Amino acid sequence: MKLQCRLVQNLRDASGSKERPGPYSPGTGPTAVVTLTQQLFSTGTVGDLAALLAKASGADHQPSLAVGGFTLLRSEPLAALLREDDELMVCPGRADSIQDQEEEEDEAVALVESPVTAEVQLTGRSHRAAESSRSDRRSEEQSARVAELEALTAEQATDIARLEAQVAQLGSRLSVATREAKAAKEHANLAETRTAPRPVTVPVAEKSWRRLEPVGHLPEGSVIKYRLDLVDGWSKRSHRSAMRMATVAKLLPGQDGGLVLRHEGGAMDVVEASRLRDVQVLDS
Repeated sequence: MKLQCRLVQNLRDASGSKERPGPYSPGTGPTAVVTLTQQLFSTGTVGDLAALLAKASGADHQPSLAVGGFTLLRSEPLAALLREDDELMVCPGRADSIQDQEEEEDEAVALVESPVTAEVQLTGRSHRAAESSRSDRRSEEQSARVAELEALTAEQATDIARLEAQVAQLGSRLSVATREAKAAKEHANLAETRTAPRPVTVPVAEKSWRRLEPVGHLPEGSVIKYRLDLVDGWSKRSHRSAMRMATVAKLLPGQDGGLVLRHEGGAMDVVEASRLRDVQVLDS
């Protein structure tokens, strides 16, 4: 907490006796800002603050303190007397002892009944009432702003919930579409497998082969025997494979005459017709 402190002089009585601690005139004395710790403000007394100011200024005696024309008693708690916007009047200590200062405070208390002090008290109360009114207006404005923000937050929460529901719905549709696409693909693969020509298994005794030279057009479904020239990757030499038997499963487009040959065990050769050697065709 920060306090605006102003150094002032006491009013003297007509007989020229010792100075009274208050009330004080604002005057034009020097000012300073004093920062109070939270612990001092919450649990300390006016006497603790006076001791702190005396120690900070190097004074021999503790000063007398006043706010709004009222002398602050040393035994009073700070939290009950001071506010953030108060101007603290600081009068240098003149008494020879703490007991003399307390006597001066007793005299200052008697001044509360004087007309001057009553007028200052009324002015201070009016000032505090105006401050309280402004504080109430600020609180109302802040409450209205909070209500507006809460309404906006509720509206945004509704929008978020609606968008989340849409995302969940789209995710469900995507899952269904994915399953349908997978099922359609599996069905297409199954249909292709069923329609593809299967290798013809003919008893050896009933097979009648016709040698085909050169290799010409082979329609799909033809059963042929053939060899291939293979290259040994280690020795870099070529050799001719053993005789193979397969069914022409598909003719590939192009001038090279590519063939897809399906073996009885399911393996396939994809070769150009010109690479086939010792071709024999099974007569139907």
